[in-house]
Amino acid sequence: LLTGSSVDLDPLAAALMSNGFHGGFDVRSGQGDLILTRSLVAASVAVTADGGLVSVSGLIDASGEKGGRIDLYGRDGVTLASGARLAATGSDLDKRGGDIFIGTVGTGVITLASNSSIDVSGGTLAGLSGGTLNLRAPIVNGDVNVSIGSSIGGARSVVLEAYKVFDTVGSNFDGVIDPSGRYDSAGNLLSSGVNQAHLDFYNTELVSFVQNPGVSFTRFASVPNFHGRAGIELRNSDTTLNNGDIRVVSDWDFGAGTYNSATGARSLTWRAGIEPGVLTLRAAGSIDVRAVITDGFFNTTSTPVPHAADLMPASWGDSWSYRIVGGADLASVNPKALLPLSSFAGNS
Repeated sequence: LLTGSSVDLDPLAAALMSNGFHGGFDVRSGQGDLILTRSLVAASVAVTADGGLVSVSGLIDASGEKGGRIDLYGRDGVTLASGARLAATGSDLDKRGGDIFIGTVGTGVITLASNSSIDVSGGTLAGLSGGTLNLRAPIVNGDVNVSIGSSIGGARSVVLEAYKVFDTVGSNFDGVIDPSGRYDSAGNLLSSGVNQAHLDFYNTELVSFVQNPGVSFTRFASVPNFHGRAGIELRNSDTTLNNGDIRVVSDWDFGAGTYNSATGARSLTWRAGIEPGVLTLRAAGSIDVRAVITDGFFNTTSTPVPHAADLMPASWGDSWSYRIVGGADLASVNPKALLPLSSFAGNS
């Protein structure tokens, strides 16, 4: 359900459940808060308040043989009130628990109150057990507006993505992903020389941000399996610039780093300590991928793109996560929101 007006979630959830509905539940409103005080059970749940707050004081349950997915996004924030419950558990011992995503923008606040609970427990698949909790909040004045008081069960990973937006309007991002600096601002190969602006943006500005996003995560140290990570959101909101496209024209190697032959120590460039980051690409137009974005290999050379590479062992920790969204609705708090088909020429 996509509407520009507000929605009363309680009667909608009650009507669906009374008629035996247990499929996917997806509500996105353009005005007002979205408030759930009762129970909602579905295979997957997505609630997006582009004009207000998402508030849950009841139950959202996306459990099954394998855990489902819950997405909660609010412009003004997301509140899990005292007594509220989110569940995305898996009952099959050979299937993992589910995934819960909670996010906001601007000065929105994520509040997971004490005496609330989040459960993503489940079985084991491919060596990984349980589910994940993923929080996404922008960096505001050197911090994130997030508080975690919920009891969290079964999560193999609790990730807080502290993100920054680099838009073609107002930043050094020009819509072209070119860490090697060999292309111009339209994505055309240079006949000679380098694009110093691209080299500086990717290999200095973004590397510095990833290594030190300016947020202290120490107050979340008591949260089990917690990971604080930098989030890069590259956005082209200018439809007059390359038709609003983001063009990936040279390889971006998140496994690049240095190797000390004397000690055998390896240091990964695109990490804060051992923590990887989260990359989000949101284009008003298309995402045109002509090169590689990778985090699977360790670059043992000094160049930005690996020529001699080793497969990164699992013991080195997690890899980068990606969101890639063409035709993005940049007015939405949900980073995966799309424009309606009618917004595009020829509706295609």
